[in-house]
This record gives sequence, structure tokens and C-alpha cells, in this order.
Amino acid sequence: MILALGLAASCNFALAQTPGATDSAAQPAAASDSAAPPLSAQAPAAAAPEPPQAAPTPARKPGFLGWLASPDAFRPELSALLILNRDPGAGVESTTFPQRSMGLGLEYSLGPSGLVTFEPGLTIHDAWYRYTAGGRAVTGIDTIFRDAWVMGFLLDFPFLYNLKLGAKSSIALGAGPAFNLRFGIKATTDTPDANVSGINAFLWDQGRFFMPSTHARYEYKVSERYRLGATLSMYWPIFNLWAGEGLGFFDQATFGLAVTLRSPLP
Repeated sequence: MILALGLAASCNFALAQTPGATDSAAQPAAASDSAAPPLSAQAPAAAAPEPPQAAPTPARKPGFLGWLASPDAFRPELSALLILNRDPGAGVESTTFPQRSMGLGLEYSLGPSGLVTFEPGLTIHDAWYRYTAGGRAVTGIDTIFRDAWVMGFLLDFPFLYNLKLGAKSSIALGAGPAFNLRFGIKATTDTPDANVSGINAFLWDQGRFFMPSTHARYEYKVSERYRLGATLSMYWPIFNLWAGEGLGFFDQATFGLAVTLRSPLP
């Protein structure tokens, strides 16, 4: 009995002298915990790459001026103008004949459908004019009767309705106000100044510069970008309604035939 108590006491004494024995078993776990960095210090996961996006379409600037500066297409043209002369006193040297011309038009779609377009344009033309004894300015052919060389700027502001005839063909019909602004200079040094000033005065008197227009156009798609077309135009001499010259409504009526090439703008 006494021997058993002595052995138990010696064992307890030995365990008390080695306190690190119980801690050593926990050290590997502690070491592994200290080796792992905290979650806040770990590198963030790589973000998934964003899918490629198409380049944004440049938006039109707000307001009327921004809209005006952003046409949908432009349309250069080569054309000829025919001015109808019904003045019997002008003589055979001033019969109706074509005038060479060229121009450029812009196209603006009105509404998302694109069926209606606003197409302002400028056509530049020139011709020889003579001043008749009756005080009128008429186009002249014979060099003897050339009093002035007249340069014209035909400003046209039509609205057109567009209709497709198929995958490649289309037609357009429309009308609008137009202004034929003409200025003459001496054809020769022998031309009297009074004749030139009389021609310029006649071309502006009675509102002869205001000639509303009508248009009919056919276009064919020759490529993904270009459309080749032909346009027939008429400029109406409504000033004959009040000018009182007695030459009929169609005197000085102007017909135009143009070959056009439409190209869209980015």
C-alpha cells in the first residue's frame, strides 16, 4: 500500500516537470495557422474579361444646327438646264437652248422610316444674255447679241417621298421652294453699261428669282455604298402670274436633267 502511493506520487512529479509536452502536440496546427495569411491579405481573384463591344455610333449634336451639320448622304450631279423663251421679239438668235450646270445636294431623313427626305441643293449654271428693245433679258446664242455673261446660283429646298421598287431600284417624287439667283457682267468691252444693268434689274424684278421646283428621280444601287440616278426637275415661273408681260405662264420656265451619284455619310 505504501509502495503504491509512492509510485503514483513520483509519476505526478515527473509530469509536472515537463509542461511543454502537452503544448508540443498543438504546435504543428498553430504553425500551420500562422503560415496562412489572413483572408484580407490574399490576392483578389482575376476578374472575368468583358466581351468586346462595337464602336458606338457618333450621336448627332443636339439642336437644329447639329441636325443640319449631320446629313445622311450627299449627291453630286452633272446637269443641263433648258430655259423656255416665248418672247417673239427676242429673235431667232435667242431661241431656247440648254445651259451647262453642275451641283451638289444633301440628304436628311425625316423620321425613322426614311420615306420622306429633305434634300437642299445648289446648282451653278451660266449663260449668255442679251437685252431686248422691249426691256427684257433673254438667253442669247449669236455672239453679236451677247450683252452679258450671267452666272446663276440655283438654291433648291425640296421635300421628297421615296419609294423602293425592289432590292436595288427606287424612285422619289417631291417639290419645294427654289431661288434662282443670277448676276450678269459685261460680255465685251463694247457692251453698253445700261444693257448690263437692265439685264440684272430684269432678272430680279417682279420676284423672277423665286421659282418653286418639282422633281422626279430614279436611282439604281450599283454597290453597297453608291446609287446612280437620273433626276428630272422643273422650276415654275410663277412670277408670270403677276408680271403682266402677256407671254403666257410658261415663259422662262426652266427644265433640268441631271445625272446623280448618291453616297452615304458616316
